[in-house]
Amino acid sequence: MLDTSISSLLAHIQTELEQAFAQLNSWFAVPAALRHYRPADGGWTVDQIL
Repeated sequence: MLDTSISSLLAHIQTELEQAFAQLNSWFAVPAALRHYRPADGGWTVDQIL
């Protein structure tokens, strides 16, 4: 039973990581003008965050 719980947890973690990286990866396809936009308050650009 413990094996099943650990396997389930690891599968869940893997799924969450894959989804997070897929969302992050999509930002690399965004046009450069949008990635270079800097908020009026002087915040970071998308490229700086990536």
